[in-house]
Amino acid sequence: MKLLKLVTLSFLVYISIPLFAQENQSSINRDWDNSTFTYNQDIKCYPFVYQNGPKSNLTGEDLGISELTTHYSATFAYLSVPIAFYVKVNNYGSTPASNFTLTITDNSAYNQSITVTTTLNAGEYTYFELPCWTPTTTGNKTITATVSNSGDVVTSNNSKSTTITVAQFTATAPPTTTVRSIAEFEPQRGALIRASVSGSSVTFGVPLQLIQEIAEDDTLYIVCANQTAANTIQNYLTINSILASHIKYIFNATNSHWTRDYGPWFVENETHQLEVIDFPYNRNRPNDSQVPRAFAVSTGIPVYGMPLLHTGGNFMTDGMGVAASCDLVTYENSCYDQTELDSIYLHYLGIDTYHQIPDPLNSYIQHIDCWGKFLAPDKIMILQVPSTNANYTDLENAAQYFANQTSSYGNKYKVYRVYTPNNQPYTNSLILNNKVLVPMNPTYGSSCYQAALASYQEAMPGYEIIGVSYNDWYDTDALHCRAMQLPETDMLRIVHQPIMDSVPYQNSITIVATVYSLGNNSGITQNVTLHYKVNQNDYLTIPMTLQSSQYEAVINNLNPNDTVQYYIEATNSNNKQEFHPYMGVSEPHQFYLRSGSAISQWNQNLLFGIYPNPTHQNIYLEIADDQFKVEIFTLLGQLIHSEQNNKTINIETLPSGTYFLKVTAQNKIGVKKVIVW
Repeated sequence: MKLLKLVTLSFLVYISIPLFAQENQSSINRDWDNSTFTYNQDIKCYPFVYQNGPKSNLTGEDLGISELTTHYSATFAYLSVPIAFYVKVNNYGSTPASNFTLTITDNSAYNQSITVTTTLNAGEYTYFELPCWTPTTTGNKTITATVSNSGDVVTSNNSKSTTITVAQFTATAPPTTTVRSIAEFEPQRGALIRASVSGSSVTFGVPLQLIQEIAEDDTLYIVCANQTAANTIQNYLTINSILASHIKYIFNATNSHWTRDYGPWFVENETHQLEVIDFPYNRNRPNDSQVPRAFAVSTGIPVYGMPLLHTGGNFMTDGMGVAASCDLVTYENSCYDQTELDSIYLHYLGIDTYHQIPDPLNSYIQHIDCWGKFLAPDKIMILQVPSTNANYTDLENAAQYFANQTSSYGNKYKVYRVYTPNNQPYTNSLILNNKVLVPMNPTYGSSCYQAALASYQEAMPGYEIIGVSYNDWYDTDALHCRAMQLPETDMLRIVHQPIMDSVPYQNSITIVATVYSLGNNSGITQNVTLHYKVNQNDYLTIPMTLQSSQYEAVINNLNPNDTVQYYIEATNSNNKQEFHPYMGVSEPHQFYLRSGSAISQWNQNLLFGIYPNPTHQNIYLEIADDQFKVEIFTLLGQLIHSEQNNKTINIETLPSGTYFLKVTAQNKIGVKKVIVW
């Protein structure tokens, strides 16, 4: 088996983990015209040279360090998470300087140096990135950078020191199985907010309306300091008619109310259990950064420490292995090379396609939720501004970028726009089961509120679209920033690759889905049905029967030029109900049958053989066809490998486990289980 190159952490020895097949296919999309974006990064590293810096009247060479910072702050770091230092070197003198040495130390084990051969002319300055530092203990650490050159005539400005406070973080090896990140639009048990108490006064950072909306149908989780604080909070909520049975408390000190940014992330493992992913929060708020672990401990969910500086406002996923962020995540984690970053994304988060995008708002915060939002695996909402707005072109580029990308459903993204003439934060909304909560700030004016709600209603038919009014929503800080969804531990999930757009005519089509329940699901049974209509006829309902590991139903008696709409409904013995797509009849999947010769065998199994099985190196395919497509899926329904017309499939990069191998040829489909050891 090939072994994954793991990130080395100073205090842990990790066992090498087999590389997933996705590793070779993971894609970090950066095909932007960067000239259209202005990066919000003050530091441009060597060899970018700035002119018109300060000069002195002395004769000769005078190099000095005027700034020492890290890739995200000059004040804090996290235990076992590598950070890079940058120094600003000025030539204050009257003559050019080159071939000088930069050193950096923490006055302990960390002592690094680089030699610079570039020339700095008089009055020029630049930034240099120094070798990365991985803190091994918590507390205040003094970091000192020094520039030295034999011709330097002034030495008093040659050194610069800064104090870095190293906060606690528990890094761990990644989950031991394939995982997938949970999407915001999947079934949720409720949402997490923060409350602080001073005497009898309670501060939430969100309006009472939002609290009421969350607690009405779901569970409101509140992180607060202790039980005494919880008692005060509960008294306030009871007075405001919010049921105590819909409230749960997580005890942990906090620094802020931005639970989205520091709250727990969730993945599902191969045995359909939820796991929490903890991460070092990219702000100097050490209490906030402890909340994911506190939540995991309080709720009994396993927790893994991902040594990647990140923030929830700059991460969104479609639940099928695709994620998107502003490219701040790469900048802040510059100590990792791209292979190491891809490995972290894949093994901790199950992400194999990661769209990393220059911030089209050119804002200080660079969070994707300020301008974009996944609404479904193939839908995204992008902010729209007047053509006179400075960010107009960049936002249009972002919308066009996603319109050209292929979604997890295999179609191009459906890009919806929400108009914001005065920087209203309309994409900073919260999807909570069948509700969409949209921030409305009266101080921005109300002229476009209804238009914004209408944009969501158009994009998300069947959902209840609710405007949440609050004077303290801001253009980079609103509803989504201050509330964090928490997925159901026992959610019912339907995995289905929809038939979409137009397909060649066939008189019968098989609809296939995988249905299962998360959690301790032994003994839970599912009932799965297919609802479909042809053209303008009424919906028909037929059962989907379990064939091996998948549910199947056949739509018969189709004709050329028919339009078919369908959705899948599943219920289980644990009183859960789900649809695919999520709103079912309100927005069914749809496809059109192009006229032509009928292919009557579409629903028949493709005959093919595989050997050996189990295996660990190659799968050999026995098939009569010369033109065929092979796809390998995890038990979670994630596509991890695809190729065409190859009867020898190399699988030595797959970790041990069970997979589905799907072969398509001449509009026939066959699926077999493959066991990799």
